[in-house]
This record gives sequence, structure tokens and C-alpha cells, in this order.
Amino acid sequence: MTPEVFATFQNKLKVGNRRGVHLNALPANSRYKFDIARLSAIVPTLPQQFVTELLSVRNVKFSFSIENSKKNEKEEALLQKIVSSVENLIFQNEVIWAEKGVNTLGFGYPILLRRDSNDGQLTAAPVLIWQIKMKPTSQMNTWELSRNEDDPIYLNEVLINHLQNDSGISLKPIPDEMLEDGIIDANELFSLCTDLLQQLKVQQSLDFLTDDKAAMGALKTKQDYEALLPNRGDALIEKCGILSLFEVQKQNIIADYQCLITQFKPEEFAANDTFQTLTSVPTDPSQQSILEQLRQQRKILIQGPPGTGKSQTLTALLINALQNKQKTLVVCEKQTALEVLYNALQQKGLGNYCTMIKDPVTDRRLIVEAVRNIIDSQDFRKPSSNVSEILIDKQVAAMQEHKKHINAIHEKLNKVLIAGQTWTDIVAAMMQHEPQAEKLNLTGLHFAFTDEEWQTLTPLWEQGQRLYEAFKPYKASDFFNPVTLTAQNLFTTQQLLAEAFQKYEQQAQAIGDTVENYRKYYHQKRQEEFDAQLQELTAYHNEYDLLTAMLPENSEVYQPEKTAGFFYKLASVFSGAKKKVLRTQERLIAISTAVKAMSTHPNLQPVDITANLYHNKSVIADYLQRIVALQANFDERISEDFAALNLLSFNNPAFADVSLQTLQSQVQQLKKQLTNDKWLKRTSWGNTFAEFSKALQEVVSTYKQYQADAAHPLKLIYEWQQWYLLLTAFQQQCVQLLQSVTHWEASLLMAYYPLLLQHHADESLNFSAHHYSDLDTLLKDFAATQQQFIENYWNEQQRLAVKAFEDSHNELTVANLYNKRKSEKHNRLPLRQIAMHDVNLFTNFFPIVLTTPDACCNLFEGKNFYFDNVVFDEASQLKLEDNLPAMLKGKTVVIAGDEHQMPPSNYFSKVFDGTAEDEDDDENEGEVISYKDAMLNIESLLDYALEYQFNKNHLDFHYRSKHPHLIDFSNHAFYNARLRPLPNTKAFTPIVFKQVDGVFDEHINKEEAAEVLRLLEELPARAAGFSAYVPKGWKIIKSVKGDLNGDNQADAVLVLQKQDKANIIPNDFMGLPELDTNPRMLKVLFKQAGGYKTAVENTTLIPPESDKDNGCLDDPFSDVSIDKGRLKVSLQWFYSCGSWWMGDSDYLFRYQNDRFLLIGYSYYEYHRASGKIEEYSDNYLTGKRKRTTGGNVFGSSKDRPKVKWERFKKKPYYLDEPYRHPRVER
Repeated sequence: MTPEVFATFQNKLKVGNRRGVHLNALPANSRYKFDIARLSAIVPTLPQQFVTELLSVRNVKFSFSIENSKKNEKEEALLQKIVSSVENLIFQNEVIWAEKGVNTLGFGYPILLRRDSNDGQLTAAPVLIWQIKMKPTSQMNTWELSRNEDDPIYLNEVLINHLQNDSGISLKPIPDEMLEDGIIDANELFSLCTDLLQQLKVQQSLDFLTDDKAAMGALKTKQDYEALLPNRGDALIEKCGILSLFEVQKQNIIADYQCLITQFKPEEFAANDTFQTLTSVPTDPSQQSILEQLRQQRKILIQGPPGTGKSQTLTALLINALQNKQKTLVVCEKQTALEVLYNALQQKGLGNYCTMIKDPVTDRRLIVEAVRNIIDSQDFRKPSSNVSEILIDKQVAAMQEHKKHINAIHEKLNKVLIAGQTWTDIVAAMMQHEPQAEKLNLTGLHFAFTDEEWQTLTPLWEQGQRLYEAFKPYKASDFFNPVTLTAQNLFTTQQLLAEAFQKYEQQAQAIGDTVENYRKYYHQKRQEEFDAQLQELTAYHNEYDLLTAMLPENSEVYQPEKTAGFFYKLASVFSGAKKKVLRTQERLIAISTAVKAMSTHPNLQPVDITANLYHNKSVIADYLQRIVALQANFDERISEDFAALNLLSFNNPAFADVSLQTLQSQVQQLKKQLTNDKWLKRTSWGNTFAEFSKALQEVVSTYKQYQADAAHPLKLIYEWQQWYLLLTAFQQQCVQLLQSVTHWEASLLMAYYPLLLQHHADESLNFSAHHYSDLDTLLKDFAATQQQFIENYWNEQQRLAVKAFEDSHNELTVANLYNKRKSEKHNRLPLRQIAMHDVNLFTNFFPIVLTTPDACCNLFEGKNFYFDNVVFDEASQLKLEDNLPAMLKGKTVVIAGDEHQMPPSNYFSKVFDGTAEDEDDDENEGEVISYKDAMLNIESLLDYALEYQFNKNHLDFHYRSKHPHLIDFSNHAFYNARLRPLPNTKAFTPIVFKQVDGVFDEHINKEEAAEVLRLLEELPARAAGFSAYVPKGWKIIKSVKGDLNGDNQADAVLVLQKQDKANIIPNDFMGLPELDTNPRMLKVLFKQAGGYKTAVENTTLIPPESDKDNGCLDDPFSDVSIDKGRLKVSLQWFYSCGSWWMGDSDYLFRYQNDRFLLIGYSYYEYHRASGKIEEYSDNYLTGKRKRTTGGNVFGSSKDRPKVKWERFKKKPYYLDEPYRHPRVER
């Protein structure tokens, strides 16, 4: 930080917008500037009466009304415009008050008109500004303007800066003595204005300022004043006044910059390593981490969207700062943010040590009263009873030991084991996958459990299962060689395959033609062979028949045993008859042998030829007939034999033909082609032509089926094989295992995760749930000790500070300094002077100061690095130039905000500057100074922290959404899915996305509007027809229908809430600013002819929307429903602050014996930080209770729920009786 930077920021604040009311008070048509002279339309002297009272009365209450004004039509229209302007000012001021907690309504008077010396433009500026309150009264069309002595009166500091820049004129501030009585009277005003004109070197009589009878004039137009003031430097003061919204002037910040320019010396501070970080405020790990950072870091940035506990974190920080004897300044422009912290400290019983200052003038009274209450106490002068720091240290040490054990398990559970997954994440994933997982044996695989390994596994289910499921129907028929198939891109592969299979089909067709030619040749040869055989057999038969025709059965010819002897053969030499017998016998034997040999040929059939030549005669005759009979079906026989031939190895010379050789050559050529092309994964085609032919036919047929299949199998096979081939051997092993299961991810991870957890398991997992309960007990004890220590320490510091002050100021006591009224010896000092008189005294009374940037600079101007801590909340809404001086007041700077929230809003600036109504005018006016230094272009304080070496911390747990889906979109779109919402305990879906294909035209989407109407029509009617059953002053907040008494008619259940404003009470502690404690009624209506009748009313079961004793408790009512004839009432318990427990309870009623009997009650709760679950369910019919303990929502493997059944005695409860809740809810 350099003086040049400070000077640049100072100049930026000094330059006023010429269109803002501070330099342009001419109303023209502005809705934000009301010329007080317009009130003369009601009563001519009304404006002057108001000014006179303002200048003479300390506490002003000035009313005006148009109710009794009888006017003509034109005047009536004028009055209505007044009404509209007044109401608009009130409304706009309320909006700003709600946002910033500052009353900006003021009265500017009188008005200085001047031609600027530099550019000759007209300036119309109020000289003084009185802070004013305006509100409607109980009377019709009547309003009250009021102020009291504590409401500030300002010089128009924007005008002061403007005149200094334009003409080098320096105006003195209003003297303190003028403001002591809380008013500026006419003479004092005359003096101030006279001094102003003297500085401007303008002569003008200002007697009209002290003349009560001089009328208030209406402001003229810009053209009129330009005519009255033709020359540069011309000026006059008009007795005119204007009501408007005056932005908080930043003169205090400007003055603080001057101190920085002249006095600032940068300092470095050592780490605050003695800071005690354990806190009695419930914190989650990300919040506690920020407290731990305070030991090492001096610049801390806290980021998190609404609902992540920024206020809880800051509350813990503030309380621990008190315990560590540190003083803290909290700066924010939004009053709600300051009030949340202030109320939190009040609720913790530490309200005496903090103060909230939004306006040093108006808040002076509260500060003085607080200090006087302290010092006027009878016990104040008594030394405080010390709570030993040894006791604190002992308790902290015990908590640290428990923290060590708890952190060990949480560090284990939250340590990233693989690919960003913690132990907790993995156990949660196992619970999610368990229902779908199938058993998978990974014994044969070796795992390294590294991120690189995980990256090899995730594609298996992310891509592999999808590809495999598409490929699976074609797995059995897939014949492609995967390497060749995927060597080219899919399109090229398809083209090449088409060409290859076209060629294969052509070759197969040629082979078929050749086969057919050879078949014909073979058929012809076989037929010729058969015919020759038949002819030969016939000849054998005829010859045999001829030779035996004349032989008797006992012929020696038929007796080879007789003729075979030596003597018979010797005799045949000499006997012609015997010789003939032998010749005939020999021929018959030869014929029989020949026929026997023929019968072995495949064309023929076996024949029973024996040595009995006589018998053979009939056998041959019969055999001939059988062979002749074969001729009829011989064609079929040839075809069968041909089909059985292995044409690839058939080489019978009797059937040799060129076509057979051609065939064998063609097949060999095709086989070679298939082998060379490598399209097919098969390498063997069988040993026979039939096997080859069948295999080829199957491949071609399957390919054609692929081509005809609309699912494009070739593409699916290609994608699978291409993916699979790119896998490592390890991945392919996994895929082979996964092909046997249905759910790859679930099955693989349910086998892999246990091995991973076993790999990382160690003794730190030996953890007892008692560590949590014991730590809770210690924290409760510590909370009391911490509070007592803080009270004793700071009470003693206050006593010592008062003593030191009074010892060093003989004539001034603290009571004199913090006086409520001016006394004879002591003036009533402004709060700024009180604080600056002795800052240590002030900050010992209030070691925590919650304030705005301007008030901070007002009270602590030049106090650089005075505070131990400076905390900024809602930093995305804080401009850097407004907050840099405040930031430099702390040794440690903590900035909290959300970079995804809106940057500093310019809406109110536009209201103040007068640009809200004419957005398009003067587009180039906004930028006043051009910055060369990059830092000077930073828009917000949060942006500064993001850019400049702040230790960045994120709050990761989201507590506000009652269902994770409600934050899911923002979580993923803006927060990188970093937020961890609370788990849902109700089975419902809060958000449903609907796709509407509409067109946005002329600011309208008709299709979308129609869909919205359709959805609204589908919603069940909420309260139709029930108005007659709702008591006066009550409203329906829930209604359901269903049969409750078994008559098959739709009964109704109403949940009603009383509407009594008296039951809406302010909340001074944490939580909502107002609590609605109106009672609620559960009303059951039975359907009957013509309407309903009341069955029962209960006003005690369902609690009010707010708990008057705990503003942190959200609305406990969840739902009411009818299921299977039973009435179910559901309540919920969620604390936005003050407790980490949340849960729900259900009551189940059944209608019997004319009454609604409670038959079941269940209660479920868990701790948001530890995840510990407590749960039980009561059955009032059996008297049994099911108690479940030991569970954890974060899913630790050690937190296995245990179920225990108990007996309990409960008095029957009926819905028509007052109800007392069965347990004290957290």
C-alpha cells in the first residue's frame, strides 16, 4: 500500500456525481426529490412552519394532512401527486433501511445555486442536511415528519469536496458548540451561510433566513437558474428545501484516507501461534479449520454460499477472540448480517462485551447507556473473581486429546485413498452398489491400488459395459479377426469388407459351378459303371444257368469233394465225360468267384456265394434280380455317394476329370485368399470339401444377416473390438471376468473396494463412539468455563481501564465522558470524540465492535493496526475503496463472502444519484478515474482477497436446504460439487425438471406458460370447500383427504394456524428477527351428506412455527397424511444455529371406538458434525420399542447399527386429549 494508492481512492470518494441530490437538488420530474414548497398546496404557510419548527425545536413532530382539504379537480390532482411522492419516499427509505439499517431520508436546506468555475455547469446543492423520519399516522392521508436531538445534522460534505476541487474553497465543519443542543437555529444557519458566501466571494443578503415570515420558495428550473447565473462563479442561496434520500456521506472514510496518506507505516506481525482455537460453538470440520488458521495466518478468506455457516464460524471466531484477550472490529454494510452476529453473542451471554454502531450520532445514546450501566453497577469497582487460566488449559488439553482421537479416525475416513475418494466415500459407494453387485472372484488379479490403476478400471464400466451389452447378442456369431477389423476406420472397414465378401461370393459361386460340372461327370461315370456291372452279372447268370440247365441235383458237377480226388482226375484223362464234368465245375466255380468279387463293389450289394455250386445257381439268379431292382434308385445312390466324397482329396483315376482338378485348385485359391485377407478369425476350414463349404456358407450367411440387421451389428462389433484391443492385458483380464455379470461397476467395485480398504487399514480405525459423547460433555463444561473466563477477564479489564483513565484525568471521570446530557462543566461529546479521547477505554468496554465502514472510520480514524482482528462479512457487497481504511485497522484480517454472489449493488447508488429512472442517459458518466494499477480496478473487497495472498478457506457443509436436490444445481454449476448438503430423511423429490420445447417471443413463452397451467391444474386442491370449518382468525396451512373411518368416503384433515399479530414477537437472539408463536390446530373432518362434521380438534400436538425460547429452531411442522385409513402427523427438528442435532418424528393414529388412538410413534435424529444417529420406534399396540444405536450417516464401517427391543409402559393417548411431547427435543 502506497500513499499514491490511498490518494487515488480518496479522490474517487471525493468526486460527487453531479446528478445526485447532493449536487443537483432540483426536483424536475424525479420521484426521489420532494420540494417542501409543494406542501403550500395544502396550507400556504405549511413549508415555512416546518422550517421554523426545525430551526427552533429540539424534538420535532410535524404533521400535515390532505384529508380535510376541499379543492377543485385540478388542486385535487395536485394533492394526489403529493401523496404519491410522499409514499414513494417512505417506501424507498424503508427498502434502504431493510438493506443497510440506515435512515437516508433527509431535509436539505437552504439551497446553494452556483455556476462552477471549471466547466460552467450549474450546481444546486443543499447547504445543510437534517436527518428526518417520515411516516403515515393513524389518521387518513396524514403524515408526520419528525426528528430528535440525536438525529444528525450535516454539512453537505459532497458540496464541500466539490467546491474544493472546483475552486480550492475549504469550508470549516459545523462547530461542536452549535450541535450541543441538537439543533441549528436560524442565527447559526445565517452564520454558516454567510461564511459560505464569503468563501465564494458572493454578495447576497441572507436576512430571509432569520425572518420567520419570509415564505419558502419553490425551486425553479435549471434553465431559470442558468439565466439568473450567467457567469462562472456566480452563486446565490435560495430559501428552499428538499426532502430526499441522502446517501451516507463518506467524509469519514475520506478523512481516514488522509491519515493513511500522511501517517501510514506498514507493519508485519508474527504468527499468532498461541491462539486457542477450540470453541464451545458447534463447528464442522471446515469451520474449525478456519479457527485453526488463526494461529498461522494473518489474512484469511472465508468463502461459502448462504447456508454454509459463515455466521456460525464468525460467532465462534469472535467468542474465541474474547477468550484469547483480543479485540475485534466487525465491518459490514448490511445491518442484517451485523444483527445476526450481535444476536448470536447476546444469546451466548456475551452481549455486554460487544456493541453495534450503524450511525455514531443516533447510536450514541445506546453506547452511553451501556457504559453507564456497567460503571454505575454496585459491583463494578470490586475486583473480578478470576477463572484460572490453568483450568482453561486443563480443559483444552483434555479436549485436544479427544480431538486427536476423533481427528485420527476422521483423517482416516477423509483421507483420499484413490482417485479423490475417501474412506467415507468408498463405504458410501459400497452401500450404494451392494444391491446390484454379483460375486466376482479377483484372486487371479494383482492390484496396486493407485490412481493410475483406478484410471485403467473406470473405463471398464463407464464405456466397456455399454459397448459389451451392445456386442453381446452377436458375440457367438462374431467371426471377424478383431485386429484386421479395426485396422481402419469404420467406414473404410465397411467398404473393404463389402468388397472382400463380394469377391468371396464370386469365388464360391465359381466353385459351385465346378462342383456341378464334376457331379454330372461323376454321375455319368457311375451310371456307365453300373450298367457294365449289371451287364456282366447278367452274362454270368446266363452262362451259369446254361451250364447247369441239364444237370441233375446230384450231378458230379455239384460235388467238388468227389471230383477233387486224384483218381477222379486221373480217370478224366481217359474219360471225356469226366473231363467235361471237371471243365463245367471249374467254370461254375469261376463264375461264383467272379460274382462274389463283383458284390464287393460300392455300386452293388453283398451276395451269399458258397462252395455249394448247386445252391449258387439260385443265389446268382436271386442276386441278379436284386441288382436289377437297384437300378430304379441308383441316381439317388450316386448323389449320396457324391455328397460323401471329399472332393479335395478324391483321386480315383476311374473318375478323374479336369473339372475335379479345377475344383481343387479353386478351393485352394480361396483358402489362400481368406488367409491372406485376414478378415476372419478362423484359420482351419476342416479336412473335407463339405466342411469347407459349410464353414464358408456360414460366414457369408452371417455377414449378410449383419448387413440386413437394423441394429448395425458390424458397427457394434467394430466398436467393442476396437475398444477391447486398446486395453492392457490387466484390463482384458478384468473384462473377461466382468462378462459373466450383469452390473459391471457394482460387481467390480464390491470386489475391489474391500481389497482397497484392507490395503489401507491400520490401528487408527480402532475407535470408540464414546470419544464423541465425551467430547460433547467436555465442550459443554468448557462453554461454561469459557464464558466465565471471558466475563471475568473483560470485567477486570473494564475496571482497570476506568481506574487508569480516572487516575490520569483528575477533572474528568468516565461518567463525565460518557454523559447523557451536557452539564455545567462537561460538554456532551459526540461518540467520535468519546472514542478518540481514549480508544483503549472504549474498546475495553466493547472488545467487539460491529459497525459499518463509515462509522468505523468515524470512530477509529488513524488507528491503524489497533485491533487484533478486523472481520468483514458479506464482502462481495463491500467496495474496496470504502473498506480499505477499516481493513488496515487490524493485525489479522478475516474476509467472509461468496464470490458467486452479486458484486456491490449499485441500485441504491442510482437512487441517490438520481439515475435510477433514466438508465440509458449519459452512458460514459460512471467512470471518473482511470486506474493504471491493477488493484485499483478491483470491484469488491472479496475480489481483493481473492487476488492478494489471502489464505483461502471454503465452507463445505450446507445446512439450509431441507433436501439435497434444492442446492444440487448451484452446487454443481458454481461450487464444483464441493458442498456437502445434509442427507434427506424424507422420501420425496422437491424438484422435477420438465423439458418444454417452447419459443420465447415478445417476452412470452406460450408453451411454457401452458405447461405451468397444466401442472397447476394437476395439483390437489388445498383448501377448497373447507372455509366453513375454519375458525375466524385462523388460516389453513395444509389439507389432505382420505378415508379415516372406513365408510369409503373422503374425510379431511386440516392443519390450521392462528393469525394474531400479538403472537409475532421480536427475537433478540440468534435466528429470525421475528418469531411467529401463533398456535396451530389439527382438525379432522368426517365426510357426510352435504359436507363434513368435526371429528376431533387438537391444538397441542403440532407446535407453533417458531419456538419463543429458541429462535434457531426452524418450523417443526413437516406433513400430515392419510395412509391405509391411518392418520400420520410428521414433525421435524432443524436448528439453523445453536445445535448440531436434527431429526424428525412421526405419529400414527387409528380411528377406533369413536376416538383416534395413537398406535405408533417413531423418532430419528442425527448429529450433523459427527453423523451419530439416535433412533427408536414405539408400537403402542404391543408395548414394544425398537431402539437403534451405533449408526452413522457418514457410513463408517465401524458404525454398524445395533437393534435392541425393549418393553415400555405408556398410557394410551387419544387425539382429543392435550398432548405432551414424549421427549425434550434438541
